[in-house]
Amino acid sequence: MELAVIPEIRVETVGDEVTYWLPVRPLGKIRWFGLILVGFSVLWVSGVGRMLPDMVRQLSNSKQPGFEYFIVAFLLAFLAGGCIPAGFGFLAMFGRCRVMWRDGRLTISDSVGLLGWRRRMPRGAIRKFAVTAGASSNG
Repeated sequence: MELAVIPEIRVETVGDEVTYWLPVRPLGKIRWFGLILVGFSVLWVSGVGRMLPDMVRQLSNSKQPGFEYFIVAFLLAFLAGGCIPAGFGFLAMFGRCRVMWRDGRLTISDSVGLLGWRRRMPRGAIRKFAVTAGASSNG
């Protein structure tokens, strides 16, 4: 496999293990959609973030805090849910992909900084793996 033509792809080999560090996705103007998602999350979190301190204050002053615990837990879940679009937005703007062949498995890892997730595929399902610039093929 000739990778000298594609200088953005960094290849690391250790024994039988190979890792391909792919460049930033060429999304063009779609990257601005990621900024919209991040802005939406900022507005969402700031709105919920204003209510949360008041509820925690009421929880600390309440003699029998039953319903307040439920409200605070609901607001925290709402706050965490508002961060999900920001994660997708950052992935669209700054995401990288890493393809690894280790222990007989092909693992694809998408990451934004320290955050990321993996997708694994068994060895038997892979018939061909080719790294080319700007194209993909199957079979």
